[in-house]
Amino acid sequence: MLKFGCLAVVVLIIAIPVVAGQFLPWWGTLLVIVGEAAVLIFGAPMLIKFGAKRFAMKLFGAKSGVLRGAEVVVHEVAEVPKPAEPASRPVDDD
Repeated sequence: MLKFGCLAVVVLIIAIPVVAGQFLPWWGTLLVIVGEAAVLIFGAPMLIKFGAKRFAMKLFGAKSGVLRGAEVVVHEVAEVPKPAEPASRPVDDD
């Protein structure tokens, strides 16, 4: 689905100025291209931000849905000593 969306965006980026060139004078086509560039420069980051936020919300919503209504029972809280440093392992150069 993402491939078709990207393909549609590329086709529109190319098709809008081509169609504008058929029906508008040269300066109108130039204005369309400048407007399209402005929308891409200012609108694309907002669209990417919206998509990333929507993706993250759906991901965390699905993952946390199984925990709805869950309860936690704490039996003990105790201080423990700091774990010993792990011994360094030799690195294999395979």
